[in-house]
Formats: sequence, C-alpha cells, structure tokens
Amino acid sequence: MISGLLTHIWIGTVRMVFTLAATHNVARKAGRESARQAARDLAEREAARQIAEREIERDIAERKAAREVERDVAEREVAERDAAAGVAREVERDLPRDAVRPVRASFDATSGASANKCIYLDNAATTPIDPCVLDAMNSIMTGRVVGNPHAAHHAYGASSSHMIQVARKQVATAVGAAPSEIIFTSGATESNNMLLKGLAGHLKAAGKTHIITGAVEHKSILEPLKQLEEQGFEVSVLAVKPCGMLEADMIERALRENTGLVSVQAVNNETGTIQPLSEIAAVLRRRGIMFHTDASQALGKIPFAVTEAGVDFASLSAHKVYGPQGIGALYIKEERFDLLQPWSSGGGQERGLRSGTLPVALCVGFGMACAIIDEDRPRLQSLRNAFLEKIRTLNPIVHGHKDPEWNVPGILNLRFPGIDSETLVMALPQLAFGQGAACNATGVRTSHVIKATTGSEQSAKEAIRLSFGRFTTSEDVAAAAEQIVAAVTEIRQLQEGMA
Repeated sequence: MISGLLTHIWIGTVRMVFTLAATHNVARKAGRESARQAARDLAEREAARQIAEREIERDIAERKAAREVERDVAEREVAERDAAAGVAREVERDLPRDAVRPVRASFDATSGASANKCIYLDNAATTPIDPCVLDAMNSIMTGRVVGNPHAAHHAYGASSSHMIQVARKQVATAVGAAPSEIIFTSGATESNNMLLKGLAGHLKAAGKTHIITGAVEHKSILEPLKQLEEQGFEVSVLAVKPCGMLEADMIERALRENTGLVSVQAVNNETGTIQPLSEIAAVLRRRGIMFHTDASQALGKIPFAVTEAGVDFASLSAHKVYGPQGIGALYIKEERFDLLQPWSSGGGQERGLRSGTLPVALCVGFGMACAIIDEDRPRLQSLRNAFLEKIRTLNPIVHGHKDPEWNVPGILNLRFPGIDSETLVMALPQLAFGQGAACNATGVRTSHVIKATTGSEQSAKEAIRLSFGRFTTSEDVAAAAEQIVAAVTEIRQLQEGMA
C-alpha cells in the first residue's frame, strides 16, 4: 500500500513539474513576443521620427535655395537700377544748368531712390522675421488645434511636444550643444536674469561671492548685478580698451580667491566688437571659475559654439537672428544644472527651472531661424565699406574694433562731432537706426557703451548705430548715405551760420 502511495505521489509530482515547465515555456514565449513587439513599436517610432526630421531638413534646404534665388534676383534688380541711375546722372551733367532740378538737402530727407519708404537699418535692435520662419509659424498658428506640449498623452499634445523637441535640437545644433542643455525662455534678458539670480544661492553657499563683468555689457547683465550687490555680492565692472574689448589678461588681473563667475558678452550690441571668449575661458578653467556669455548678438553673425568658446552658460535670443520676438534660450552645461535655483515654480517644465506652458509657434520659429542661419559676412562687409566710402567726406568717427576679424560688419557705430544723436534722429525721419541701446525703456538714449570706450559723455550723446542685415540692399545703403550726407551738411551749415 505504501509503495502504491509513493508511486502515486511521484507521478503527481512529475506531472506538476511538467505542467510548471510548460507554463513557464508559454510565459517565456509570450514575454519574448511582447519584447519583440515593443522593439518593433520602438523601431517604427524611431523610423517615423527620422522621416519627420529628414522632411524638415529637406524643407529647410529648399527654403534656403529659394531664398538664395530671391536674393540673386533682388541684387540683379538693384544693379540694374544703379546702372540706370548712373546713366541718368550722366545725362543730367550734359544738360544746361537751369534744366536740372536742384537736389534738396533738407531735413525731410526726400532725396534718394528710397524717398517714399523708411529704410530699416536697426537690425541689431531686432531683425525682420525671415519668410521661412513665418511660414513655419503660420502652419502652426493657423491650425485648428495646437495641443499643449505638456499633455503628450494624446495626439495633439504629442504633436506639439515633438515640434518643440525638434526646435530645441535645432537651437542646440546652432551652438554646438546637446538638446537637453537648452532651456527656452522669453529672450536673452530673461536668460541673463535667470542665470545670475538662479546661480546666486549656490555662489553664496560656496563663498564665491565675487563676480566680474565689463562696463560695456547689456543692461540686462549690469542691472541684475546691482541687485546682487545689495544682497552682499562684490561685483567688479571692468573698464575696457578703447575698441571695446576685454582681454583675458585684464580678467586675470581682476580675479580673487572668492571669484565665482565671470560674464562677458560675445559680441557688443552697440559697436559689434567681438570678445576673445576662448582666451578668457582658458584663464578661468585653470582656476575653476564658471563662465557666462550673452551671445544674443553672436548667434547668426559669427561662428559661435559653446564648447569652442569654453562657456558654462550662454544666453540667446530669436529676434536677433530673424526669428520671432518673445522667445530665447539659456544654454546650461549639463553638469551645472543642479547649481541653479528654479526661476519660476509650477508644473516643473524646462527641467524644473522655468515652469509654464511653452509657446509652440514661437519655439518652432526660433528653431527654424537657427536652422537657416547664414552669417553673410562678406556681403555685409561690402555694404559697410560702401556706406563708409559714400560718407567719407563727412569725416565721421567710427567706434569699435578696427580689425574686421574682431568686429561684426553688420553693426556700425559712428558719430559726427558736434552733432548729437537726437538732432540726427529728427533730421532723418526716413531712416530707422539705433540711438543707444534699443532695450532701454526709460527714454534715456545716451550710450553707456560709447561712454565706457571713449570716457566722454559728449561722444556718448553723439553716437548713432546703423546695423545692416539679411534684407538690407545696396540700394538701401546708398540712399541712406545720401540722406545722411545731406542732413549732416545742412546741420553743419546752420551751426556755422549761428557761430
């Protein structure tokens, strides 16, 4: 009986083992099938993403090509008009003196080929939106539904989220960063404030309460630093060379044991002087000091990459590079993220540093602007040279670095001694140009940059800024020069008459 019972138990045990083994095999097979399906789904999503990116890249290339064709056509038209104007002048010279209508040199600036329009020469303040950028934004803004990019669990939100990630990658690629290192902001002013104030807690806790910057920095650097001084920080605002440059050895001499941060702009917004960022970075790296740059005027004007520049942080702005106003970015080196306190609290967007729903169309516009960057330096240098040649007889004083390698050609700061900028603004209503910094909302237009480079309040009051851009033509430059020559000549005649 016992042997029969043992046999029964043994048979049951064997059956159980086989049953468990079969169940395990089925489960393992199902698991493998599930894993294969997940892998297939992932591969399909990756393939779809790559197709979308290739379509975007193809679209960008087509838009660039179309823009080049439009530019060539425009330049040919300008050349033809210039040639026709030259013929007309030759004919006028051959006519009897009383048959030629006198050229007006008055304050209404109505002489010149562009008399019926205001010529835009204030691209350093803001650039026109490139048609490619506008098309990309319109395709979103005219859609029936623009999903919240942070509601990626449904199709609309997922679509918006994908578009923002593509834009983030485009901005990152433009400056040689990883997409995860780009935080979207409302512009460079917010980026500067976000960095300086967000880093203050870490610097104070580390006992690194000395910050260095330059006297020609943008107000969105200088003003926040004044606020940090009220919180116990020491700020050294260094004098610059007459050309506006702040060299590495000047920075090195100002370093202290408790220096925690140096902030130097990449390109000056008023003179176009380029700062030697990589040389400054080499000095700071040896001392373990963090480095920030306001690169809003560098993006799209000079080759700029965060790694080559050696910076830990960089502020960017879309509307300086033919993108929309109201959107910018802060580059944060990956290992520096944990050092910043949140700029705003809420839903934890932008890696917890800047909560709030991102504006999809603006982000896409910024991304597209970065994707079609064209520094265009040779053409802009040609426009600059042509303009200076046409006003040479006025003997203007030009501010900024004299070496083209260290000055962006599209920003030209000059003055006509004895004539303040306010007088020129009133004398030239059909020219749009800069008078001090455009981002100064107080109405005070005296240039702190020119005062810092010349040491003269009068020079600062006389300085004007002309900035050429992607859509500036040789015809615009010629007409502007003609109007300035006429206005300055008449002002000087009036001054001599009153002397």
